[in-house]
Amino acid sequence: MSSFEEMKVEKSNVSATAQGLQVAVYVRQIFIHQPNRRYVRALVLTETNLRLFHFDRSGGLYTPYINIHQDPYTFVRLVVGLNSLDESVLGFDMSIQWKIEDGRKIDGTLATRREDDTEIIYNLSKVDPIITFFDISGRGTQWWSVSDPITGDKLLIKDCWKAEDRVSEYKHLKKTTGLPGVAQMLSFERNRGKTEDFRAPASTAHKDFYNRVAVRIVINSYGESIESFKSPRDLLCALRDAIKGHMNLYLKQILHRDVTINNIMLGKKADGSNPDPGYRGFLIDLYMAIKIRRDTDKLSSERRTGSRLYLSIAVLLCCTRDPLTILPHDHLDDLESFFYVYSYIIHVYDSSGASYAIPNMFIRWEQSPAAEIVELKHAFLRRKNLNGKGVEERWPKQCIKVFQGFRKFLLPHADKKTNIIYHDSYENKKDFKYLMDDIVKHYETVLHLFNNAIDSLEEEDASASETVQDGSANGFSTSAPNYSSGRNGLKRELEDEYYMHELPQAKRGPGSEATISNPQEGRYEVLPSRKLQLLTPERGTRPIHGPSPLRSKL
Repeated sequence: MSSFEEMKVEKSNVSATAQGLQVAVYVRQIFIHQPNRRYVRALVLTETNLRLFHFDRSGGLYTPYINIHQDPYTFVRLVVGLNSLDESVLGFDMSIQWKIEDGRKIDGTLATRREDDTEIIYNLSKVDPIITFFDISGRGTQWWSVSDPITGDKLLIKDCWKAEDRVSEYKHLKKTTGLPGVAQMLSFERNRGKTEDFRAPASTAHKDFYNRVAVRIVINSYGESIESFKSPRDLLCALRDAIKGHMNLYLKQILHRDVTINNIMLGKKADGSNPDPGYRGFLIDLYMAIKIRRDTDKLSSERRTGSRLYLSIAVLLCCTRDPLTILPHDHLDDLESFFYVYSYIIHVYDSSGASYAIPNMFIRWEQSPAAEIVELKHAFLRRKNLNGKGVEERWPKQCIKVFQGFRKFLLPHADKKTNIIYHDSYENKKDFKYLMDDIVKHYETVLHLFNNAIDSLEEEDASASETVQDGSANGFSTSAPNYSSGRNGLKRELEDEYYMHELPQAKRGPGSEATISNPQEGRYEVLPSRKLQLLTPERGTRPIHGPSPLRSKL
């Protein structure tokens, strides 16, 4: 489908905003099913008038009504233009091509340019993106699984539309070359297009317009999503090494800020064998990453989007009412996000990777307002027992101890930061500084939990192996599933580091939510952003190996 026309009766007197919301429903489906689409244009027609709509990753625009009887030339030009044989004119990214048989994609290629401007064409391992964002306005992230045309190595390619004022992800990835626990970049292609180039100049001057720039990054990838773990040891090793990767980023003065279940991958060597310790899990997607010591006025004003399921209490609090102090996102927020990833996994899967029904608690974390999620997560951290039925029976005691220890570690820090946010005082700011003085201890405490559990599991495995040789095995087993759809050198390098010397005062930046504006000079209309949000109930991403069980509930 290149475009579409929506027919209306003139006397129905539907407002432009209402038309835009209806058209956006169809446009969203086009973006989802045509992942190489850069923008979509459509017409609303009555027996007398027409209106042109344009949607891209910066939002939407519309024209005033045009009388098709008084201006038939414009009518014909628009119809012909929206049915052009030149796919680039229709908004398609021509660097992604598919082989079609019987109306279905069976194979494909993706072309990109290296830093030296030479072109390379990769073969698509899967015809559709393995991760995709569902929102119209925003990053529009697509992750593609490809293979190198020469070596056959499995790689990942990330396409996204970054906010123009945000530091490019590839600049962070350049600094992480050879870093364990972090994805390794092979090449990048910047400035592949700008949303301002798809619009009339007058429309880009609107206060709600945020120019977005298309960027493509190629990274190494031998593993799958962390949800593809096959044993408790796989899971714990992957999370431990991803947390170490997060620590390694900190040593490079980079904070990830987007720890989710989709951004943690299992490690695996190119030949498919298990990797060495330190490489059994790694972080991807540094789009939200920032340099730790950074002036607050240089932060991107782009509104934060994505799943609330994994956001920390402090981050959610700063998004609710008007707190007296907005705390900078710090390493504790990301460690808390790691905990929510782990909590989700042990409640939704058993130790062999079989999935169970999603507890209502996680659905509420995803769908509820931020203020309510804060209360729910506070209650979750204070509970002394697990929330899901049968979780303790499905997982070995070592995994349960990690969960309990991790939660016990986070609770006092979450309480302290909550108090700082709602009570602006010198003493609280001093408390925050002291909190940041314990960065070494924070990482060591969490990593110690995982190392102890992994060592214990390995000892049990070794003991079980000896027992099997004696002919009397008695290993750990799970209940039948109810299926539904040590210390390191960090202290020396960080002992004099402080996260921020002064706390920024609360301030509100303009949002970057989708808007529909009149592109004609001097005339603009803004589509209410909250209404447009209703069109995207599945906010966030699709997991790397298929639809998430949680998404089926939303």
